[in-house]
Amino acid sequence: MNQLVPAIGLMFLASLLPGCDSLIDDYCDAWCDCIGGCNDPQREACEDAREHDEIRAHEHDCDEQWEDFVTCVADTYYCHEGDLLHGCAQQELRWTDCVD
Repeated sequence: MNQLVPAIGLMFLASLLPGCDSLIDDYCDAWCDCIGGCNDPQREACEDAREHDEIRAHEHDCDEQWEDFVTCVADTYYCHEGDLLHGCAQQELRWTDCVD
């Protein structure tokens, strides 16, 4: 039960974030495309990681930087030997600088 409370809290916070589901879905769709498709545990791990990133961005008032980065990745990604690559270094730097 003690582990359930933080998980419910994170899910609640994620539900308050604007555009959370579609940005995370877009990012994970791109990642799954590059690895040749995701099984359920892989997809869930991707979504959990991105939700954590988005919550972190929200906590630091960096929603705009996060959305710019994830939108850029979804719009510009390409795959190389199973890796998700993108042309979003500036957006990624703006986001990581903001949350650090």
